[in-house]
Amino acid sequence: MPGPSCALPAKPWRHDGVTLASELVLHPGPTLGFRLEAGGSTVAYVPDHEPALTGIEGRSIDWVSGGAIAAGADVLMHDAQYLEDEYDPRDSDANGPMC
Repeated sequence: MPGPSCALPAKPWRHDGVTLASELVLHPGPTLGFRLEAGGSTVAYVPDHEPALTGIEGRSIDWVSGGAIAAGADVLMHDAQYLEDEYDPRDSDANGPMC
């Protein structure tokens, strides 16, 4: 049985010069990516997700799972389990390739 969940705002949260945004990312279970902006710097955290599962060839960055959260970030933290040549997006185990 899933544990308790917190409701996150649909719009970015802003306080004292800090902005926090969240977005659902593609994963078998509910998963969120986060973007933190402060002082002209941006950190993006995109946990366990599968950006290529539905195909990313020719898609805009806003369409790719986690793309809008990660775009232009100074630091990107994300889950990765495979090298690009080892990754098969058809074999869904919820882990993406290393960039």
